[in-house]
Amino acid sequence: PPCLWPLPPPPISTDASPTSTHTSSTSLGERTKLREHGYATKRRSPPKHRGHQGPPSVSRCRVPPACFVVLCVGFVCLTSALLGYDIGVMAGAIVFVKSSFGLSDFMTEVTIGILNLVATGGVILAGMIADSYGRRACVMYTSLTFIAGGLLMTFTPTFEYLLLGRMITGLGVGAGLVITPLYAAEISPAQLRGGLTTMCEISINVGIVLGYVMNYVYVDLPPTVNWRFMIGMGLIPPVVILLGVSGLPEPPRWLM
Repeated sequence: PPCLWPLPPPPISTDASPTSTHTSSTSLGERTKLREHGYATKRRSPPKHRGHQGPPSVSRCRVPPACFVVLCVGFVCLTSALLGYDIGVMAGAIVFVKSSFGLSDFMTEVTIGILNLVATGGVILAGMIADSYGRRACVMYTSLTFIAGGLLMTFTPTFEYLLLGRMITGLGVGAGLVITPLYAAEISPAQLRGGLTTMCEISINVGIVLGYVMNYVYVDLPPTVNWRFMIGMGLIPPVVILLGVSGLPEPPRWLM
């Protein structure tokens, strides 16, 4: 990927001779790690005249194309859209789920609310994964939990498996709430950061609308299977994420 955040020039010692070696503020290990992920680590040549060095000119910075950054953030925002999709699709599907399994009002409430309860643990776990293994690994973990939970809910033979699928999906919801704004803020340049981080909230609302649309599309199917199609359509975005996550660059903030 193109260089997102060029490294600052190394500090210049005022008491060094013109032929002395200038040490970089970035350690060798950090430069090696950045170079492995495709970020520029080449040192700049010291100026001919000593003196105070101001900040590097904006014209000399290798700013990435805006479309590349928007594409990366939009791709990760699919995880937030899955939260919105669950909100929208369960608003209609729960009516048929309740009749299919003969649920009481209390168990219906548990089925809906347990996702938000487990999402609390998903937030904590996602933060640990993002800090230990990287932002890209956290995106992959998020997509895997949505796939596993979605498969259980779609093909569940009993209510217990449906409840387990809701719990696994809750882990993905919590992870998506962490990694999406985190990745958007770290990979975006300053002039785009505010607008791109709002894409996280926009994608949630887009997901809600898509959930309503799927309810409308499949509502006329037999009530024993229509809710399975409604929920099953939510498997498409996490599969797309899992297939394309290898092309995402790690944010330089995590690499340093």
